[in-house]
Amino acid sequence: MVLVMNEYQLAEDILNGLPHGCSLGESMVLLAKYYKKNGGNKRSVSAKLKKYALEHNATATETAISASVEYAVKQAWKYDIVMIEKIDVSVQEMSRIGALKSVQARKLAFTLLCIAKYWDEVSSVAEHWINSPDSYIVSSACITSSTKRQDELFKELYDAGMIDYAKRVDNLHVRVLFMESGETAVSIRDLRNLGYQYLALSGDSQWFLCENCGVTVRKAKSDFGRPQKYCKACAEEVNRIKTIARMKTLREGCKILPV
Repeated sequence: MVLVMNEYQLAEDILNGLPHGCSLGESMVLLAKYYKKNGGNKRSVSAKLKKYALEHNATATETAISASVEYAVKQAWKYDIVMIEKIDVSVQEMSRIGALKSVQARKLAFTLLCIAKYWDEVSSVAEHWINSPDSYIVSSACITSSTKRQDELFKELYDAGMIDYAKRVDNLHVRVLFMESGETAVSIRDLRNLGYQYLALSGDSQWFLCENCGVTVRKAKSDFGRPQKYCKACAEEVNRIKTIARMKTLREGCKILPV
């Protein structure tokens, strides 16, 4: 599951039927945390999760979903719901990232920094260690190069003294070493497409923040000179809603003339 800075808001989006991109199992874990946060006990939370699962899976039975419900409740009582307002990146940290030679290395360093700060917020014992797989980190950094090139990028950061690895052979976690407090340069409120966010925050005008879903994407090649507000998916959804509203207005405005 992708890292979410405000799981409480996402849970409310799920309950309100808004687009959220979570599987049924992921939704149940989020909802379990949400119900617990709002005073639910294990019994009441389990009942609500069963109802939700049965309503959102036509082929599900109480027996079939019992394991998923049990797992979601267990996770909710093991981990608190995440509610992070923002992640600040200091001027010093941005300067350190900006000194790297390649754009891909800068995108990776920015992504590692933001994810490490996320885990520091979530866990009191994180100590700048990242509890996320490399595949997720690379995807978040919006890097699509070969595995060999990805390894070279991690090595570049390691050689620069910006990251370190666990001493245990079976532990592949990465630790960020260049955190430095100071004046805030930028604030992150969404952990999606961190690589693209870095490009946009660095002044690259090819990228923009969708006003609807909050994800940073590349601008369309032809926007007819108008500032682009929405990503492709959201633009289609907004146009669909506007079309329905226009048709409704036209129908309500039509008067049937007497014969």
